Amino acid sequence: MSEAHSYGKGVDGFDRTFGLPMRRFVGPSGHVTTADDTPSMLEQARGRLSGRSNVSFAVQQAGSLSFPDASFDAVLCSMALMIFPDRARALAEFHRVLRAGGRLAASINTKPD
Repeated sequence: MSEAHSYGKGVDGFDRTFGLPMRRFVGPSGHVTTADDTPSMLEQARGRLSGRSNVSFAVQQAGSLSFPDASFDAVLCSMALMIFPDRARALAEFHRVLRAGGRLAASINTKPD
């Protein structure tokens, strides 16, 4: 994806719709890594989360994550899986970076086909 993709154009709408409930994912302990391949989405996240020392931001492609194997307890993919060019590859990458017993949650707004 890129800034030209319609996904990047919907930053403000995404934040208004999903930003409030997603803020609850960042508590005082643990660590959250926010990853997206659209810099404007990361800038929006950075704007609301930059005051937290336990949050980091990374420009990443879902199908080729640079994180080490088994490095996350959970992977959350919110409203993006349906627009990835290779969804199977992205899911394989999510699985690769999850620790044993880790959890994946993905939300989509489209039909399964």
